[in-house]
Amino acid sequence: MVVKIGILGCGTVGSGLLELLKNYPEIQVQKVAVRDLPKAHNLGLLDTALFTKNPEEVVTNPDIEVVVELMGGIELTKKLLITALNNKKHVITANKDLVATAGEELFAVAKANGKTIFYEAAVAGGIPIITNLKQSLKGNVIKRLFGIINGTTNFILDQMKRKGASFSDALAQAQELGYAESDPTNDVDGHDAAYKIAILASIISGKKIDMTKIYREGIRNISQADIKSAEKRGYAIKLLAIALNEGDELDIRVHPVFVPKEKTLANVNAENNAVMIDGSAVGELTFIGRGAGSLATASSVLGDLLMLMNQGANISSQFMVAPHTEEAKLKSINDVKNPFYIRVSMHDKVGVLKDLGLITERNNANVRFIDQYEIKGDSALADFMIDPISEKSMKQMLKEIQELPSIKAVESIIRVLDV
Repeated sequence: MVVKIGILGCGTVGSGLLELLKNYPEIQVQKVAVRDLPKAHNLGLLDTALFTKNPEEVVTNPDIEVVVELMGGIELTKKLLITALNNKKHVITANKDLVATAGEELFAVAKANGKTIFYEAAVAGGIPIITNLKQSLKGNVIKRLFGIINGTTNFILDQMKRKGASFSDALAQAQELGYAESDPTNDVDGHDAAYKIAILASIISGKKIDMTKIYREGIRNISQADIKSAEKRGYAIKLLAIALNEGDELDIRVHPVFVPKEKTLANVNAENNAVMIDGSAVGELTFIGRGAGSLATASSVLGDLLMLMNQGANISSQFMVAPHTEEAKLKSINDVKNPFYIRVSMHDKVGVLKDLGLITERNNANVRFIDQYEIKGDSALADFMIDPISEKSMKQMLKEIQELPSIKAVESIIRVLDV
């Protein structure tokens, strides 16, 4: 079977896809829309006559059967893909922002036109997590999902751990290597991971996810002191995207977590991604691999394309679409329970640890350990870990701790993975 495709965008992933397509003569590229024609011509990957600056030449071209979207963005891209679907073309996209925020609208247009949208590359790069959730694991209720799904933040935290780098130095290195943008907000503040966990949560729950209700906390405040404390206690710090599909409310959030070293997720290093799921039939499974990059992400795009070709006319317009008939009720972060690691700076005097113990007891927080260290003059640090309590109770406890005359500052509060 020969399929004729058009591509929107030819950056990192687009050029990687063209490289992979050299081995697939049955996939014929008809047009590629780019912003910079000279740059595209210099790639040497395709006949220069096939490049255009006008994306309409891709989405309305009657010869094109599949539009592959790799340009990013939301509003303009959504309009182009709606045009493509209305022109009876299947769509393959790597755009997690678009799928998370406008997927519902796009899937409806696809259904109306008897076409489908594939989006494997939108989450975790080269890891085939979406296809597995929708096919091999369809017979499971996925109760829990934990993901390291932003390679940039994982690289930064890994550099802080292995090289002793500060956050700012590790970020600068990530930018130098091309893992982080000049404006790293999307990555380090957790936006990217929030888009991706919204997609995964929608698949495992079969419900619509309101992005604005997902609790999100990035890694800007993670310090070397946190990294060393985690190491000393037998943990590694990871930015986790979490979706718990238990009970009437979905618990979806993104934030740094102390992960026990014996857990697989604690040992996912550099820019790699990982997704751990807990299925009702299969139990725990963990997928690990490259979460970004030219060829890794392009391989997921190509996989979607080959799947589409293999299914042919039998493919369902809903094949890669969650049955979005109901909006998910998300649990408020105030009601979520976690164990917590806390570090304070304080005056080194008799009774301080006792005062801390009384406050934790008053707030029904069972202390796993408490340790005073780095005593210098009349100052010292103390850290402690408590069993799961609600975020609401934690905030009240912190308020009381901060009001103690002996406490200089609460320096760090990090949730702990306890599964």
